[in-house]
Amino acid sequence: MLMNKFTQVVVVLCISMLSIFQTHAQVKTLENNKIPMDPIVGTGVTINSSPSLTGGASNTSNVVNGDLSDFSTIDLTLSLLGGGVGLTVQDAKQYYPAGNVVGFVVAPGAGILSASALSNISIKTFRDGTLQETATVSGGLLNASVLGGSIGKQVLSFTTTKDFDQVQLFYSGGIVGLFNSLKVYYAFEGPAATTNADCSTKWVNGGTGTYNVSKGLYSTGLAICASGVSNEANVVNASTTDYASMDVLLAIALGSCNSYIEVTSPTTVPAGSEAGFVVSDGNSLINLSLLSAVTIETYNGTIKQESISGGSSLVKLGLLGNTNTYELGFKTTKAFNKIRIVSTSGLVSVLGSLRVHYAYSKLDSDNDGVSDCLDKCAGGNDLMDTDGDGIPDSCDANTINVAVSKTSSNNGAPVPQGTQVTYTIKATRASGSAAATGLEITDLLPTGVTYVSHSAESGTTYDQTTGKWYIGSLLGGDKLVATLTITVTAVAEGVIFNTATITAKDGNTNSGKESETVCISVPVKLCSNESLTLTAPTTLTSYQWKKDGVVIPGATTNTLTVTEAGSYTLDGTLTGNCPTGNCCPIIVELLPIPVLAVTPQPANGNCTGSTITLGVTGTNTATYAWAGPNGFTSTSANPTVTTSATSIHAGVYTITGTSSLGCTATATVQVNVNPVPTATANAPLQVCLNGTANLSVSSNPAGASYSWSGPAGFTSTAANPTIASVTSANIGTYSVNVTDINGCTATATTSISLYTAPVITITPTALAVCEQSPITLTASGASTYSWTGPNGFTSTSANPTVTASASMTQHAGVYTVTGVSGDNCSATATVNVMVNPKPMVTATTVVAVNCSGVPLTLSATTDGTSPTYSWTGPNSFTSTAASPVVSANATADMSGTYTVTVTDSKGCIGTASVAVTVNPAPTTTITGGPTITVCSETPIAFTLSGKQSGETYAWSGPNSFTSTVAEPTVTASATAANQGVYTVVVTNTLGCSQTATVSVTVNATPAGATSTAEVCAGGSVTLTATGGSTYSWDTGETTASISVSPMLSTTYRVTKSSAQGCSIVDVFNVTVKAAPTLAGAVSICSDAGTPATSTDDTYTFTLNPSGGSGTTYTVSGSGITTATANYGAPSSPFGPFLISGGAKTITITDANGCSLNNVTITPPATCSSCPQVCVPITITKVR
Repeated sequence: MLMNKFTQVVVVLCISMLSIFQTHAQVKTLENNKIPMDPIVGTGVTINSSPSLTGGASNTSNVVNGDLSDFSTIDLTLSLLGGGVGLTVQDAKQYYPAGNVVGFVVAPGAGILSASALSNISIKTFRDGTLQETATVSGGLLNASVLGGSIGKQVLSFTTTKDFDQVQLFYSGGIVGLFNSLKVYYAFEGPAATTNADCSTKWVNGGTGTYNVSKGLYSTGLAICASGVSNEANVVNASTTDYASMDVLLAIALGSCNSYIEVTSPTTVPAGSEAGFVVSDGNSLINLSLLSAVTIETYNGTIKQESISGGSSLVKLGLLGNTNTYELGFKTTKAFNKIRIVSTSGLVSVLGSLRVHYAYSKLDSDNDGVSDCLDKCAGGNDLMDTDGDGIPDSCDANTINVAVSKTSSNNGAPVPQGTQVTYTIKATRASGSAAATGLEITDLLPTGVTYVSHSAESGTTYDQTTGKWYIGSLLGGDKLVATLTITVTAVAEGVIFNTATITAKDGNTNSGKESETVCISVPVKLCSNESLTLTAPTTLTSYQWKKDGVVIPGATTNTLTVTEAGSYTLDGTLTGNCPTGNCCPIIVELLPIPVLAVTPQPANGNCTGSTITLGVTGTNTATYAWAGPNGFTSTSANPTVTTSATSIHAGVYTITGTSSLGCTATATVQVNVNPVPTATANAPLQVCLNGTANLSVSSNPAGASYSWSGPAGFTSTAANPTIASVTSANIGTYSVNVTDINGCTATATTSISLYTAPVITITPTALAVCEQSPITLTASGASTYSWTGPNGFTSTSANPTVTASASMTQHAGVYTVTGVSGDNCSATATVNVMVNPKPMVTATTVVAVNCSGVPLTLSATTDGTSPTYSWTGPNSFTSTAASPVVSANATADMSGTYTVTVTDSKGCIGTASVAVTVNPAPTTTITGGPTITVCSETPIAFTLSGKQSGETYAWSGPNSFTSTVAEPTVTASATAANQGVYTVVVTNTLGCSQTATVSVTVNATPAGATSTAEVCAGGSVTLTATGGSTYSWDTGETTASISVSPMLSTTYRVTKSSAQGCSIVDVFNVTVKAAPTLAGAVSICSDAGTPATSTDDTYTFTLNPSGGSGTTYTVSGSGITTATANYGAPSSPFGPFLISGGAKTITITDANGCSLNNVTITPPATCSSCPQVCVPITITKVR
């Protein structure tokens, strides 16, 4: 438990229900130190002082004071008032995990604890005041057992399924009887597997020893005894529930009757051990009067050693489990090898029966009341644990070994300002060291970074405000490492240090490293017109500044002025000649000032009314600021001053550029504004086609230049240009720009238009006709027409007919028509007439002989381009395909004439016909097809159905098989070579053929195999069978490959079967080879003669493994020179290796290739004595 844990104990008398002491929920750490029956004790106990609880319990602080031998007493008679009584223990700092056992150590204050009384007891758990679980006997969760080594103490406990921080013992009330008070020693928790183990040695047969039992009956005085012991053999048989009966009845005479059972052990039990019997009487509450007549005696051989009456306070009566079975025994002071239980009757007749189940003993070597199997402090007192860490005071050195380590995710790389970096803090408990309790690490973030997020190990908490990482008792049991990550943003330039330090440890002495500091370098941005002053403390005895790892000559004082980019470090010396430095370099990034290139203004200035735009191109410039006449300002790099310039905009404009880090530069530009000239163009012009157009412009001032532009790419620099022959291309708007000597421009426009000319249209625009077709031309758009064309053609008709029967040689060519409008404007148009030939067509069948049962396919060929086809034939056959299939299975009624009509891409048509005769085909088939399956070494032969006279046959098949016999035999003994498809072609006298096929499968038995394999002990090997479809291994597996890890050399068998059921057995003989084991590794440390410097510290190590095969072994690993050594003696040293290089991972391989892998050789922390001191450097920026 946590030392100084804040624990609450509350004793409550409930009227209607138990009132649970609750505290406000708070963040708690996980305690899971894996210590069995770890008492929940510590300081800070408070007790509810309400007057209504007076008398409910006494000495309640004893429950949590760490003294496990004292107790608080609860008066159970108060439960009769209604509600019940209870006692609650609460831990305010930590919680315990689900799966742990929780409970109380108790003893009956008066009377005995019976199963019926136990049914009124429950244990409840809570988390932050909320009920988690309730365990009762009737619910099957609450268990009762005897605390080994104690006299009369009971353990009441259950295994939890939920986390908890509070546990309550509750008595619900009912008839109290002999059981009227309860002693509560302490609450506890711990792992289920190790809590309150049964420490008793049961003196029964069937185990490691042989025990003998005997009985007896004797009297004193004049007593006549009527009965004795029965079924005594049950006391030593293997069953612990069987029993012997001791019946005693006093006769009339005076005296006593004594019945006894004694059990003898083959070994002697030392003094200080508990000795006794497990007994019951068959009732819900054992008869105490009966027990008062019982005596337990020990013997060593025939000599009585001790005798304790059942009514003595030295006798323990402990309830076993949830039944009315009890351990009745006492703590011996002498060695013994025999235990006797005696039942004695007195002067008054006592009739009773005592059940004796078995004898037992429990060893308590250190005599502290805790059996050896539960001892936490062998040879010491287990009953004092004042600091609550689970280690008894007599064995508690109050020392821990926890080391703090801290790293940053940048791994030494610079961290740009504004970016994130993650710190990783680890608390590592040395393996085998004591559990750390109350552990707290402080990591308060420096001002140069801001918190982003964190991730704390489950069961711990981190407060980013205080920097406290509460680990508590997490580092206990098998938990060695706790990890915290903190992600921050770097917000300041320079070197930022961050330290993690153990600030609380429950007062324990820690031998581990308690603090670690890391630093990060955030580059310092420096403008080229600035400098930095670096200042180190004046307490150093020497100084040497470096830039980029190179000594700066003369830089040997505590200050350095920096004007260049680079990585700056300081090598200094502390008092005692120990070296020091700034740990993380000061990274300086030199930034140039902005370079501004102002866009020049026009050489002659700006014209009035124009747009004035300023422009600048900046390098290393983030922002711009313009200022100029008439109050002008702008933050744009290329601002528009105005879209209509006047004289008020003339003057000097200044641009100031600023870099992203505040570096600035300025530049200026002069802006001038000039007046614009005037210009007037002539009025719009209208001319005839091919007429002349005269353009003109008048302007002011003198000395101006002119620039005309217009349709059809017209340009001119004359003031009054002329267009001599106007066409439709010249129609449109003409512009003239008049530019004065300052470059200012005025613009004027005019236009030219034409009279409308006729538009002649020939329909269609192109004409193509087939041979022997008429040719007719059509024109429109004019008043009169004149046609000309090939072969001397002329006509004055708008729509002339050239010919009624076109000829390719006489009528093809270009025809031209000239049309004249009513305004005597003329125009021409042409049309190209093509005369296309008719296509030539040929019709055939695809094969010369057409047979029934096979496809009947026609074929048409033509010289026409992009032809279409139209077939007709017998049985109303039609098709538009060039080579149509009349039928995939031709018949005789398809004979006849087939005609095809072909139309080419020009619409010209040709025809052709073909006569078709369809002959009958054979109808032969292969008997038994289409598939035949045979086994190897059996015949393959074929028979045919439907044979006809005069037919011929051609067989072919696998393995070059051929035959012309109608029904051949392929082979008398089939093999895999005969497997495949066989084909027969049958041809009749008309030349028609029929093809039939059959697929033959030859099934073969798989080939068997015997294989060997080797595997290193602890390793595995894959066995793979091949050649089968299914597999059945003698391991029960059914896959082709299995992985086996035999401890001894083993033969494995697999039955493999083909898909057809042929099978055979493969055999695999696997030999197991022993692997080496590591007996020891010794590291030797060296400070390299420089105790002040840890960076050159080295270590070497030697090995001494055992096991494996052969007399030698090989050592290998990353960074290790592979070497061979002899078994049975330490190896030669490996190394030296730099300690800063970290642990080495090696592999030890024996002569058979069996390896011991991933052996870690951990170096010492350091061999040097000088501390690592990081010198803080003050950075001052000078502008």
